[in-house]
Amino acid sequence: MTCQRCFRPTTSHIMSMLNTQEICMDCKDAEILRPDYRDAEIRDLRSYAQRLHAQGMSGQAKNVEDLAKQLERENT
Repeated sequence: MTCQRCFRPTTSHIMSMLNTQEICMDCKDAEILRPDYRDAEIRDLRSYAQRLHAQGMSGQAKNVEDLAKQLERENT
C-alpha cells in the first residue's frame, strides 16, 4: 500500500477526514493539526447521525449528535 497523500509505502492507512484519500498515519497526524480538521470531524459526525436516524436508530443518532455538539462547543 502507498499513501495517497505523501506516496510513501505504508503498512497501515486510514481515510482522510478532509477527502477520500487513504493516508498513512504520519499524514493523519499532520491532518489533525490543520485548523479545519475539527470542522470536518463535526460534519462527519452529523452525517453519520443522519444515517443512523434514517435507519431507525434514533437513540444512537442522538448520542452521535450530542458528541458533535460537544466538539463544536470545544471548537469555539
